Amino acid sequence: NELNSLIDNNVFTITEDRSGNVWVGTWSGGLNRLDQKTKIINNFRLNSNRVGTLSDNNIRAITEDQKGNIWIGTWGNGLNRFNPKTKMFNHYTADTSVPNSLSHNNIRVIIEDHKGDLWLGTRGGGLNRFDPKTETFTQFRFDANNPNSLSGDDIQAIVEDSHGNLWIGTDGKGLNRFDI
Repeated sequence: NELNSLIDNNVFTITEDRSGNVWVGTWSGGLNRLDQKTKIINNFRLNSNRVGTLSDNNIRAITEDQKGNIWIGTWGNGLNRFNPKTKMFNHYTADTSVPNSLSHNNIRVIIEDHKGDLWLGTRGGGLNRFDPKTETFTQFRFDANNPNSLSGDDIQAIVEDSHGNLWIGTDGKGLNRFDI
């Protein structure tokens, strides 16, 4: 859908892609893409009657990968990959019956590391590494019996430093360094 403005004013995340488009994630209005050249705003929303739409309208994280895919973390319905060529969304959600699935559907932060893996911080599900080649997740969680585990499962921030280490900020449980 084309609009002349954002569909929702509760903005939670913003990123710019390699083409100069600005992606805006809102709390309940879905995803907006502003083409800075044409000034056209496209809106992407959940439409349960159509295959390949956004899985949820509550967006908390957006990043672009090395291949130009846009990754969207939702609050309630997991991870979405937007393919700019097909204009379709693939969904990845938590499923306790699948060992290599996402740990939690509330995603706060997404980054891509220098190897091309995605790292997702969740609210209550710890840290997840997503391998785009195998489309599988590896979960990293707090374990009271393991002093080398994550200090908490509520992840607020992730950054990769110049040495290839991940720094993971938690909600109330401090800072973690993870050597990837």
